[in-house]
This record gives sequence, C-alpha cells and structure tokens, in this order.
Amino acid sequence: MATPTSTQSWTVADLSALYVEHRSSLISQARRMLRNEADAIEVVQEAFMKFMLVAPELDSADRALAYIRASINN
Repeated sequence: MATPTSTQSWTVADLSALYVEHRSSLISQARRMLRNEADAIEVVQEAFMKFMLVAPELDSADRALAYIRASINN
C-alpha cells in the first residue's frame, strides 16, 4: 500500500504501513543512541504515538517521517 502524500487522508492501515515499513530503521536509529534493544523499541513506539497525535498537522509523508526521527533523537 502506498502512503498518501497528505497525512490528513491517512487511514489506520496507512499509519500501520508507515510503521511497518520504517520500524527497523527507526529502531536502529534509537539503538545507536541508547545501546539497548528494548529501550530502542520503546522509544520508537512512543515517538510513533506522538506522531499520530500531530499527523493531521503535517503536510507530507516525508515530514511525518522527519517528525518521528526528530522525536527519537530528542
């Protein structure tokens, strides 16, 4: 399933697809900083939950992914 370009039109299936598609790379990003797999998974899940709250305000899938990556870094 292709992710819509506008986050305002995302369905639960679209959000799930985004998570599944990028989960491994996001966990790797978090693991590099935390050096712990369990903590990395938790941080990614929390970042994704935060993203879902602001998703309607973001104007593209690229910005959505950038938001999630910034949340992980923070």
